[in-house]
Amino acid sequence: MIKLRSEDLEKAVIEIREKGEKLAKSEATYEYLKSMIKVRKAELILENANNGMTYKDRECMAESHSDITQMHKNIRISKEEVIKLRHQIDSIKESCNLFRTESANERGEKKLYGELG
Repeated sequence: MIKLRSEDLEKAVIEIREKGEKLAKSEATYEYLKSMIKVRKAELILENANNGMTYKDRECMAESHSDITQMHKNIRISKEEVIKLRHQIDSIKESCNLFRTESANERGEKKLYGELG
């Protein structure tokens, strides 16, 4: 069973706080990249407006542009970081919850046997 001391719990809270800050930055980056890909795609479509291409052709050309493909890779990396940090925070919280449950069980047993008074 998990045995944590109060110092371990304090470290867990600090770690949640630190990972929460990283998560916020990662989510902000992810949202920024998602909006910037739309802006860049629109710029590419407008740049080719007078080339006699249909809108669908310009859209396909923009989607396959190297800037857009690189942005898709960066979005994937950013989303992976967000998911990873969320899972790490959830794991820390779950460990703390297990400790809390175990501590409550121990207190209940001590009370039952009269050790707490």
